[in-house]
Amino acid sequence: MANLTIFHMMTTAGWAEVMYNGINARGPDLVGERMHRPLRGYFFLVIMLVTSFFVRKLFIGIVISTYNRVKERQSKDYLISTEQKTWLQIKLMILRSNP
Repeated sequence: MANLTIFHMMTTAGWAEVMYNGINARGPDLVGERMHRPLRGYFFLVIMLVTSFFVRKLFIGIVISTYNRVKERQSKDYLISTEQKTWLQIKLMILRSNP
């Protein structure tokens, strides 16, 4: 359950509610008390900062590696058609030929 809570916070969706529930918690099967342990907020902030930076860097790394892979696969002539490619190859053959 703790891993799911940390994953929930990593996505930054409703992490403040999780933090306040942790601050207000007194124990299992006990009703929460408002601001019971306010120093727990620092724990949640540290977890939020570390995990959000990790997820952000992971996402950016995946995007960049995918972009580089696609760029290598398509090489530098990916914007021209097959007819244009054949025309360029013929033109290069003509330029390289000796009289």
